[in-house]
Amino acid sequence: MATPNLQQKQKKNMRKYKQNKGDAYRGIAR
Repeated sequence: MATPNLQQKQKKNMRKYKQNKGDAYRGIAR
């Protein structure tokens, strides 16, 4: 299971991805 810290980082990253939709899908696909 991921640590709470890791989950927080992932949530922040998801927000970033939603803001830059251009790189978003590239980042998620990776």
